[in-house]
Amino acid sequence: MDTRHKISTILRPLTFILLCIVIIITTIDLCCFDRDFYTEEYIKSDTASVIKTSEENLEKMTDVVLEYLKDKDKTMDLRLMVNGKVQEVFSVRAKTHMIDVRNLYLNALEIRNIALVMLTVCVIGMALLKEKPAELLKSYISVLKWMGFIFTGIGVFALVDFNTFWIGFHKLLFTNDLWLLDYDDVLVNMVNETFFFDLVIKIVVIILLSFILIYSLLYIGKRVIKYED
Repeated sequence: MDTRHKISTILRPLTFILLCIVIIITTIDLCCFDRDFYTEEYIKSDTASVIKTSEENLEKMTDVVLEYLKDKDKTMDLRLMVNGKVQEVFSVRAKTHMIDVRNLYLNALEIRNIALVMLTVCVIGMALLKEKPAELLKSYISVLKWMGFIFTGIGVFALVDFNTFWIGFHKLLFTNDLWLLDYDDVLVNMVNETFFFDLVIKIVVIILLSFILIYSLLYIGKRVIKYED
């Protein structure tokens, strides 16, 4: 096996693994900060009535949470009319848990950015090696099988038993139990189980569709080049 072939053998699957990482984290990022989605979910669950506040206040709460996650706001301090009186909106325990959530989010973005740089290098490398669409398709199918299997499994698990899925997700990603908030906590009622169920399913569906789209483009490219030959 010559050096060029060895490099190609490594670059092809690595490229698509990196691409999948970028797609996954970017999809999560876009979905989690989609304000229209929040509005739809709030209407669906009548969230403002549940936490006994106005829709305007609910929007302010959402702004604070999302700005905090982006590290644009260093605290989640906010006093508004909730449950019939002006009070601090988010509990101490909720704020402490959100420190972990913010760190998780920021670390994920860092991983995505590193993967994007590596992906760019790999794409340039494959262009220099003049990789053929047929070979790229073969490598992507191999990666797609595993990624598709994983995310289909996640989707099915969430659909069948979301409560167990969500508890397992938190135990996997967090080293403490701060995510176990009281049922009357404002943060819990803002983004309730229905909210996260819809969010997870939306993310999984978009990721799977993205994988299929890339496969389709490579398949079309392979057929076009074969036809021209």
